[in-house]
Amino acid sequence: DPGPAGFRLCRAAEVAVPPAEQEEDLPAGCQLGYGTWYLCLKGAVLQNYYPQFGMRQMSDNDVLIDPALAPDVRKYMVAEGYRARGYGVGCHDIYQKDNLYFEIHRALMSDHNPPPIIQYYENVKERLVTAESGNELRFTNEDFYVYFLAHAAEHFRAGGLGLRTVLDCYLYRKAKRL
Repeated sequence: DPGPAGFRLCRAAEVAVPPAEQEEDLPAGCQLGYGTWYLCLKGAVLQNYYPQFGMRQMSDNDVLIDPALAPDVRKYMVAEGYRARGYGVGCHDIYQKDNLYFEIHRALMSDHNPPPIIQYYENVKERLVTAESGNELRFTNEDFYVYFLAHAAEHFRAGGLGLRTVLDCYLYRKAKRL
């Protein structure tokens, strides 16, 4: 069952397996989709630039969806056994089942960012390109990098950055030749 509004959770996300070992019909690196557009964010993208699967630690899976589908996604995630935490608060909803966390973003940027960054990504879907799976959208390399830096700056303002952010930046720039 694809769930409400054609949305479903890929089972591969619930088990830490390399993308090559996932079912072929599931989008590698992304955990949500089918039936509507979605955009994988942060670690779900950056993990692909590390030398081996599993080298980049992630505490959650971040995905941007059409905000109009947030109520349907909530119903579906709860039906799948996830506990909704902070639904409707801020720019994302948090879902937890055991040690698996999803942040389902309704908006890309929080109000904690500078106005030019918020405005730049306000209508983000217009900036995205279609990926191989059809429903998955992606940033251009440059827009992902700007988003990454804006998100890192938000963390820096809130308390700091770690080595993972430095490695993410290095590996992404190296892979994309930025």
